[in-house]
Amino acid sequence: MILSLCPDGPVLSRIAISGYAQRMSKDEELQQVEADLERLRAEVTALRDQLGDLGPTDSVERSQLIYMADEQEGLISELEARRDALLSASGEG
Repeated sequence: MILSLCPDGPVLSRIAISGYAQRMSKDEELQQVEADLERLRAEVTALRDQLGDLGPTDSVERSQLIYMADEQEGLISELEARRDALLSASGEG
């Protein structure tokens, strides 16, 4: 699995993203990127949904959830770029 847990929550490392190609064929890598995108999008949705459940006194927790969601959205952008590059390389993009 590509995720590692840190005190701020799950984080997909940029090293892991670039390391896909070292262990997988292009098709396997594309499948893994798609699976990671699906999972990260679901996690971001869940984090954003939690924001609505917090009370007005939970400003620290709210800030942490926003930060985590923003970080994961950045990872989603990186994975989308990788997916696009794989599709272009295979002639499907």
